[in-house]
Amino acid sequence: VTEQSPALTVSRDTGNLMFSIFAANRYKVAALNPGRDTEEPMAGRPADPNAPAGILPPYDALDENIVAGYLAEPEYGLLPPDKEYEEEDHSRSLRVVGLLPPQIGIGIGGTGGTQAAGGAGLLFADLLNDRTLAVAAGFELRGEIRDLSGLLRYIERRHRINYGASVQRMPQSSARAFRTIDEDTGETMLNRLVERVTINQASVLGEYPLSTTARLESTIGVSLYTFDHWVETYRAGFFGFYGDREIQELEARDSIYFGSTALAYVRDTSFMGFTGPIQGGRLRIQATPLIGSAQFVRFMADYRRYHFFDPLTLAGRMAHFGNYWSDIDDPFSTVYLGYPNSQAYVRGYAFFTFRAEEFSQDNQHDAPINRLVGTHAAVTSLELRFPLFGIERYGLFGRRFTPTDIALFVDGGLTWTSDEPPVFRLETDSEERIPVFSTGLSVRFNLLGALVLEMYLAYPFQRPERRTQFGIQFVPGW
Repeated sequence: VTEQSPALTVSRDTGNLMFSIFAANRYKVAALNPGRDTEEPMAGRPADPNAPAGILPPYDALDENIVAGYLAEPEYGLLPPDKEYEEEDHSRSLRVVGLLPPQIGIGIGGTGGTQAAGGAGLLFADLLNDRTLAVAAGFELRGEIRDLSGLLRYIERRHRINYGASVQRMPQSSARAFRTIDEDTGETMLNRLVERVTINQASVLGEYPLSTTARLESTIGVSLYTFDHWVETYRAGFFGFYGDREIQELEARDSIYFGSTALAYVRDTSFMGFTGPIQGGRLRIQATPLIGSAQFVRFMADYRRYHFFDPLTLAGRMAHFGNYWSDIDDPFSTVYLGYPNSQAYVRGYAFFTFRAEEFSQDNQHDAPINRLVGTHAAVTSLELRFPLFGIERYGLFGRRFTPTDIALFVDGGLTWTSDEPPVFRLETDSEERIPVFSTGLSVRFNLLGALVLEMYLAYPFQRPERRTQFGIQFVPGW
């Protein structure tokens, strides 16, 4: 009996016959009415008393079955057992198995003059995928090379304990602009203050699988943060600001370094949909002591559960992020609920969406922002997900369109410090560290199977001066 075996039933009262047919890669149900004039009786034949119950009739056709014939002669078509073969080990050399599409952009003229930026990456692996090597590089050119980024990561999986190492350099720049007047010439000048943080990291890692769904992870690494500040000055020309610029280097803060050792327990029983998990669960508990320019312990506990009610998915999440024995004045030991693309993000509270009218003139504590920043944070989310575009068996419209999921969500978050404990009170405006909540609609697109784009419309309850918020982030569904 297989999935394609027909099912048959006969009505005791009317004699109607119904049976299933598997054809053209789908199931059909057919019916026969014994009262139709076109039916002709068929002569029956006695059942074979030697036929086993597990064989569908007719039993005498068993010997004519191709599969049964092969099973009866298992050695048919095979080479003789005494034949000798030449043996050679498979090659363990690495070869290219993946390519990050090269990207390059060039800008000519305008305020910044000629500019260029780009990057590319390669993934290498051996025949059995026991060894992998990832190489990526990027650059930014603005008259001179200011930002070079790179990643080199090697993973060995031949043994039960997986291990590897990585080295990376990642510059991050931010800028703000303001106008000034040259006192000597009276010219209008555009000044661009650039602040760059360059993160240099090296680490070794190990993984020990406890089962097919659980593992232990450990990482030992060092990090160096360097800082650069400078001002770019552009003078106004006939067609506005042009590329003739002056650069003035400013005094930067001292470099910061850390040494860290992380240990984590990870369990993953989830099944992925187009843009995020749809069934199962995930759990990650991690502790990371850091020593160096500051000493504290970073702790994370993240639990996620997914219940599938075809085709809906009810997803829930609870997470805690804590920097213990840390100082709120240290930016490396804080958690902020307003950073898009981060694990602690609460939709509707992005930093760049705040406006001056949300802060009172006599408020020295800036509560709308301060309640989003702390050394400890708790985050919760609830989503009802539905596949809009997908395939025939999973999706409202099974068309050749970008796989798309829509979701109704509720987000919540709370931060605190050792000096300012949380206040568990539901209010829309307060000077204390109250929880923040938002609700809304999210749409996620699977872009070519390589990237997930989320667009959302959120209503933040703890921002009475700013109602509906629209946002975009490139993250898969948690």
